[in-house]
Amino acid sequence: MIFSDQDIDFLKLTDRQFEELCFDLLLKLGYEGLVWRQGGADSGRDIEGKLTITSSLVGLYEEKWFFECKRYEKGISPEIINSKIAWADAEKPKHFVVFVSSYLSNNTREWLNKISHDKHYIIHPIEGKHLKDILLKFPDLISKYFGNRFSKLLIDAQRNWLIHDLLPDLNTISLLLKNIDDGKLSIDDLAFLWCSANIRTNEIDEWPDGCEPFNLNFLFNNLVRYSNTSDLLISSEDDISLNNFAVGSTIWNITYPNYIVARIVLNRYSESRKALYSFIGDNEEKGLEVLIEAAGNFPTKVRHVPKNARDEIKKSIDIFIRTYELNGLKEIH
Repeated sequence: MIFSDQDIDFLKLTDRQFEELCFDLLLKLGYEGLVWRQGGADSGRDIEGKLTITSSLVGLYEEKWFFECKRYEKGISPEIINSKIAWADAEKPKHFVVFVSSYLSNNTREWLNKISHDKHYIIHPIEGKHLKDILLKFPDLISKYFGNRFSKLLIDAQRNWLIHDLLPDLNTISLLLKNIDDGKLSIDDLAFLWCSANIRTNEIDEWPDGCEPFNLNFLFNNLVRYSNTSDLLISSEDDISLNNFAVGSTIWNITYPNYIVARIVLNRYSESRKALYSFIGDNEEKGLEVLIEAAGNFPTKVRHVPKNARDEIKKSIDIFIRTYELNGLKEIH
């Protein structure tokens, strides 16, 4: 998903939710041994953790970090964090971080600058604007804490594929396509929905009861704008192993009559990687080849074929047929 800082409103969270958000962010940033001190006395920090540092001189070593989380609408005064500074003096962390949903008052900023010179630890104030900039690197966290139910549903569907190799059913796909804000869809979101919809459509003989038919044109047009390569995405049968695939046409979609769709395993890496693949042409011989990998931030390749897509699709079909002959396959159709 694509978000801006305007999508992040810390005041919509409770104090506990703000702490949980900071905890999840620290996990993303690689902190280990995190302890969230919920309820009661927190001994001067809401969260405690360790960060492993790699030095070419001395090797690996650990640093102790304390984190305090303050969700406020207005500026933070010195009195609000003074007791936390006293605990840090006693507990001796290497770093003390104050997450602030708003901002530090001028008095607090000057006070921290003065006392920091006498501390054996480093004080890091992370104010609201800076915190938003960091969060924008992790759209799944923004979706979890600030998104609507449809952006959360999409994130859950992607996670289910990544972890359990399960694609959303057609009812879920229909719900997402009808309600999702397409202006917030990233290239991997578009590719996931596009490939899932086309693969799932070709796995059925009857349209599910209660499932509204959907139109994929907006996905096609948006993915064309995201085209990021001119090379064949699958150039050899050595690139892949097959789980299943389908070619030809489907009665459910007359707009895109030429296609090959597949669940595949990529053999390009030291460890095999699941992926979804589609190469689909419309009635005007325009084509779209899409490959999305089940790894990290869902690496995605998109190739737009502006003409003669049918001939290009046939080249890919030949590669998949040779792959099928090499390692066997359970076909979708």
